[in-house]
Parts: sequence; C-alpha cells; structure tokens
Amino acid sequence: MGGHKIRNQQSLHYVTLTTAGWVDLFTRKDNKDILLENLAFYSKHKKLTVYAYVIMTNHLHLILSVDPPYTLSGVLRDFKKYTATKLLEAVKTNPESRREWLLYLFAFFGKKTQVGHQIWQHSNAPIELASPNFILQN
Repeated sequence: MGGHKIRNQQSLHYVTLTTAGWVDLFTRKDNKDILLENLAFYSKHKKLTVYAYVIMTNHLHLILSVDPPYTLSGVLRDFKKYTATKLLEAVKTNPESRREWLLYLFAFFGKKTQVGHQIWQHSNAPIELASPNFILQN
C-alpha cells in the first residue's frame, strides 16, 4: 500500500514532508507558523482536508486528502514550493543564529538538483489509508 507515488489522488493519505538533509528548521516558531498558515490557506482555497498533523524539528507528518478538481500530488508540490520560498526568506531575514549554516546546507542540497536552495526532500513517502482496518493497525 505504500510506495513513492500517489496513485489515488483523492484518497486519504499519510505523508511525511522532510527537510533536505534532515535539517532542524522547525525549532523556530516563525518557521512552524509558515507551515500552519499555508496548511490553512490550502485547506480554504485548494480543497485540502487535514485530518491530523504533527510538526517535528525537521519534518512533518500529515493525514490528508483533497477533493476534485485538485490532486494531492499537485497540492503537495505547490505547498512545498511555496513554503520553501517563505522558509528561505525567513532564514534570510528573521533573527537566526544558524543563518549561514542553514543557507550553506540548503545551497549544498540545491546543487545536487540545480534548484539553488533545496528546503524539502523530493519524496513525500505517501501511504494510502485505504481501509479502516489498515488505518487502525498497530
């Protein structure tokens, strides 16, 4: 049921969004707020339903779904792209003792993919939550 691609775009999924290099970016409230504000935006404007989430220091877990005409892959792609821009901006402008180190690391990971600065890993590690039995398993 796992895998690396979202096959049923409107099905309930468990996903993990992880920072490039597992960098601890969400130790700062401002960075967590960027995630929460954008989850709220996508919920309101892109038919995203977030059933549960947890923000860790370097990744977040989500249980979510989207309604047509949107696709989960598209919403996650756009969410990661927009939050990457906002998070990079926050690192550059907010008080941050690790600024140079963070920018160096995100530039390092960006070189591998030729995107400048890479904030997120590419995979979302999606797991389709296809049935109540599957969801309730330990």
